[in-house]
Amino acid sequence: MAQYLDVTTSELLGESSPDAPKFPDHPYLVLRYDKLSKEAQQEVMAFIEFKAAQEAKPVKGSIPMEELGDARPAGAKETENLKKESEEKTTGDSIK
Repeated sequence: MAQYLDVTTSELLGESSPDAPKFPDHPYLVLRYDKLSKEAQQEVMAFIEFKAAQEAKPVKGSIPMEELGDARPAGAKETENLKKESEEKTTGDSIK
């Protein structure tokens, strides 16, 4: 069973060595994260930091997120506009 789940028998039994890292309340998430590529881990961490920033209490004197307007990554708006233009051309050509 341990081999199928890609864990040790000690992990299955809930045993841990004294030098084993302490997992948070959600070990499944940590195990899944650890199996991701470095690039995917960086993406996950960036998203976590983004969500944490959204939920953080504003610092006195800071600009509220609502006032920042479009906070998507650079180029996202332009890519969306190009896609819309392309769809409109395709739709417009099929109507003629």
